[in-house]
Amino acid sequence: MRLKKNDLVQVMIGAYRGKKGKILKVFNGKDKAGKDKNTCIVESINMRIKHQKPTAPGEAAGRLKKECPIRADNLRLVCPRCGKLTKIKREKKGTQNARVCKQCNEMVDEK
Repeated sequence: MRLKKNDLVQVMIGAYRGKKGKILKVFNGKDKAGKDKNTCIVESINMRIKHQKPTAPGEAAGRLKKECPIRADNLRLVCPRCGKLTKIKREKKGTQNARVCKQCNEMVDEK
């Protein structure tokens, strides 16, 4: 997966189509059944309501809103340089691999 934490992405498919947000968490690898996870939690996207009872005195209870994972292939990176929706390619820059925007050919990561 070519998306990382703190990347700005736009949702391409679904009820939140066209909305932009920052990636909070990335889930890679496989689950117990052997299926690829490849999901991300994006800030204020795919909100669900969780009903929660207080388990300790003074703890919040009621209907809590939280973000749920969304599939990474439904997201597209917004380039921080040119501001366009883009795909990422890998290039060797010196001794390290860099993520490069296919639109403007600039490095996405600053290190």
